[in-house]
Amino acid sequence: MSNLEHTIDKEVEKKIKGQKFYAQYTGWNFYWYVWYNNNKWHCEVWRYNFHIITITKDYLEEIMEEVSSEYGSE
Repeated sequence: MSNLEHTIDKEVEKKIKGQKFYAQYTGWNFYWYVWYNNNKWHCEVWRYNFHIITITKDYLEEIMEEVSSEYGSE
């Protein structure tokens, strides 16, 4: 994902979906782990080495929107 362009890398999305892979996204004061399981996208949000929340959505774009609006887009 890119905050600068507010986009999702579709190649990475394809590689994760349906596999036992995850991706990490790092922002200014948070980071996420994103994976696909049971036909849903999941995202753990961490701040300063503490797990804040796990979000589950149908689409990766929904994850990006929610996390960016709640925890910042930097």
